[in-house]
Amino acid sequence: MKPKRPRIVAYLQPETDKTLRVMARQQGKSISQVIDEAISKAHVDRFEWMCLQLGQLSLVSTALLVNIAHKALPPEQISSCKKSAAEAMGVIFGALPPRPFTPTTALPEDERMAALYEALRR
Repeated sequence: MKPKRPRIVAYLQPETDKTLRVMARQQGKSISQVIDEAISKAHVDRFEWMCLQLGQLSLVSTALLVNIAHKALPPEQISSCKKSAAEAMGVIFGALPPRPFTPTTALPEDERMAALYEALRR
């Protein structure tokens, strides 16, 4: 009967083989499981990475823009902008799902970061 999973054959350096066997023993897993997990963790999906990178850059840009807006606009205009943005995002992307976690981060100590945090929190 043929195995359901593909089989590979690889030659390892003696030290790598020793390390692999120690890792399998320490983790309570088979050598195949350790290798499978190592390859999965080492593989970087380019599209996923780009999405994460774009999300981070968007957040930084938004934080800076909000900070500038708080200095340049009166509070009622900022509230109006937030409302318009929220409505537009709802139309484009649909309703925001509930947050799957509660942030437990303390307020940053740097005054500039604290100002950004407060600006984004409102």
